[in-house]
Amino acid sequence: MTLVQCKKCGNIQKLDIDFNYCRKCGHQLTEADRIIYQNLKSGKNIQGIGILIILSAIAIFHYFSRFFGSILFGIGVIIYFIGRIKNKRKKKIISQ
Repeated sequence: MTLVQCKKCGNIQKLDIDFNYCRKCGHQLTEADRIIYQNLKSGKNIQGIGILIILSAIAIFHYFSRFFGSILFGIGVIIYFIGRIKNKRKKKIISQ
């Protein structure tokens, strides 16, 4: 599925070769006007999970057990950086 973005209104819609008009504003989309919309949020959900694990690790470390809190904190940091690396690799592939 390829998505395109209208230059006039910014509406993002599916690419339809038969219907070359923006569905929101009616602006004609030509081959030169088509901007393929890229999802640059790859890995952001993994980063969010990592942040939640880090915050829960801080609570566990402070209130319950320093051993399990430290282990959970390390796991959260690793997951956060995996998401960050995945996001940067996706941006490099798109920019090339």
